[in-house]
Amino acid sequence: MLNRVSVLACTLALGGMMVASVPLAAARAVEPDYTMMVSKFAPTIVTIKFVMKVEGAGMGEREQETEAFGVMIDPSGLVLTSNLQMGGMAQMMRQMRGMDISLKPTKIKVLVGDDTVGVDATLVARDSELDLAFVRVDEKPAKP
Repeated sequence: MLNRVSVLACTLALGGMMVASVPLAAARAVEPDYTMMVSKFAPTIVTIKFVMKVEGAGMGEREQETEAFGVMIDPSGLVLTSNLQMGGMAQMMRQMRGMDISLKPTKIKVLVGDDTVGVDATLVARDSELDLAFVRVDEKPAKP
């Protein structure tokens, strides 16, 4: 049994030395071109700016300007983001602590690239179990 273990250890050691001897240039040749991917897909990463309206028992009502990041998943202007960031946290808090809080995103804008003004958008769907929220720009973009 010791002989089989010794043979296995030697085989693994030799294999490791062979892998270590592969030239670094050859290893880099198989790396994906991240520059190309970033330039191609960067416009799909968007910023969602909105005003979070917070209401709760004993808290009254207040508003807070905030933002989240999302991914444009459809050329018509459908954006996927985290439900928790878009007010889904209230449902989670109700379930965990029995708190009576309502969080509602209002005045939603989607900003693409260097845009600082944004375009009006609407929260159209949520999935609390998967932590997904879908936001659609109100006016279809001229350029997908």
